[in-house]
Amino acid sequence: MPINCHFHNYMLWSMHDKPNQEKEGFSVIKFMTVVYGFDIYQKHIEVYCRIIPNRTSVKTLALFDFDGTITTHDTMLDPACFSAGKFRYILTMIVISPVLLLMKLKLISNSFTKELFMSVFFGGMNEQAFVQLCNAYNKKRLPELIRPRALAQIQSHLEHGDDVYVVSASATHWLQPWCNQQQLSLICSQLEIVDRKLTGKLDGPNCNGEEKVRRIQQAINLSLYDKIIAYGDSSGDKEMFAISHEHYFKPFRNE
Repeated sequence: MPINCHFHNYMLWSMHDKPNQEKEGFSVIKFMTVVYGFDIYQKHIEVYCRIIPNRTSVKTLALFDFDGTITTHDTMLDPACFSAGKFRYILTMIVISPVLLLMKLKLISNSFTKELFMSVFFGGMNEQAFVQLCNAYNKKRLPELIRPRALAQIQSHLEHGDDVYVVSASATHWLQPWCNQQQLSLICSQLEIVDRKLTGKLDGPNCNGEEKVRRIQQAINLSLYDKIIAYGDSSGDKEMFAISHEHYFKPFRNE
C-alpha cells in the first residue's frame, strides 16, 4: 500500500477510533510533511483540520425570554403607551385596573387580560397602520428598554456560533423587527388579523408557560443540541427552564 494511503488510514483512526489521538495526529502530519514533502499531504492536512473542530465542538441552543429579561419593561404594555400617549394610556389603565387586579390575583387568565388590553388599545386598527406603528416603536422607543448585559450575552452566543431564539408571550409585530436586526430567531404570541384589521384577540394560545415549551419543541429539533441554555425572569419561564441544561433567572438585573 502506498505511504499516503497508510497516512490517510492513520488519520481516520486517530479521528474516529481514538479521540485523544488528535495531538499525536498533528505530530505525524508535521513529521510526514518534513520527510515526504508538503504537497503530497496537503489534502490530508486540510481534511484533518476540518474534521477535528467539527467533531469536538458543542452545539448550543440559547433561549431568551424577552419582557423583563432582555428588556426593563413589559413590551405588551409599552407599545400602547407609545401609541396612545401618556395621558390617554394612564386614563385607560385606570378604567381597566379592576381586570388587572383580578389577573394579579390569578382569578382570570393572562390570555383574557391580554386580549382585553389589545382590544381596548388596538382593536379595529388597520394592520398596515399597526405595522408602521410597531416599526416606529422599534426605532424610537425599544432601544431604550434593552438591557446592555442581556444584549452582550446574546452577542457572545452568536460569536460562539450558538443558535439563539427569543421566546416570548409578547407579539410578533414589534418583536420581529428587533430580532431581525439582531439576527435572532423568534417564537412568540400571534395577533389575530381579520379583513386586514386587528381584532384584539390572540391567534392561537398565549406563548407562556407550558405553551412556550410546546412551541419550542414544535419549531426546534432539540435532539440536535448538546447544550440548551435558558434565560428568564418569571414563573412563565419555569417550564422552559425544565427542558434546559442550564438556566438563569433574572441574570441581567444588577446593572
